[in-house]
Amino acid sequence: MQPTINLLTNLDVLHPDVLLQHQIQPADYKSGLVFRSAIESIRGTFIASSTASREGLVNGVLDSLLQQHWIADYNQSSNVGRYDFTVALERNPDYFAAIEVKGGEGNSINISERPLWAREFGIWCHLDGAIVNQPANGSHSIINRVTNELVRRQKLVDVVFFKDILCGTATRPCPKYPERESTISFETAPDVVHHILAHWTMPVTID
Repeated sequence: MQPTINLLTNLDVLHPDVLLQHQIQPADYKSGLVFRSAIESIRGTFIASSTASREGLVNGVLDSLLQQHWIADYNQSSNVGRYDFTVALERNPDYFAAIEVKGGEGNSINISERPLWAREFGIWCHLDGAIVNQPANGSHSIINRVTNELVRRQKLVDVVFFKDILCGTATRPCPKYPERESTISFETAPDVVHHILAHWTMPVTID
């Protein structure tokens, strides 16, 4: 990754001819904020697409649970409140849960809110698969932020799901699935932490 960073950062010095071919003056690459603006634009596009893919994956999981009759119903509710999915675990009587989908950095944990009607509230943390960043690093950061919210703001979170997007691939084989360690991919089950307040001082192990 570092060679790529060096190349993009110093493109005006290393390959000014490439910039000129695209009508970019080498002198404007940094001083004219061309480089920084491009990076910010790429970052924004990546975050937007990552958010959609996270929610799409959770939507697929819930749809599978619905088809197998493990839940009664669900719907995406990102535009309704500070949570992303409403899940009817049972009907007659109704038993509802809410799920908030987050990235693996944990920075936005503090803006999630448990709706008053939710009998259970879960946070799905989608570790986006940075090869240089082991999933345990992201999980520890998230656990710290969640427990801080529980203690400081008296929030109640019933369960935290951790889904490593690289788990079960050739990049990060999963030993939980013998003979499918490198091929099971998206079908791997997320790691789960229940009753998070009881675990906040304990190390979390993520494969």
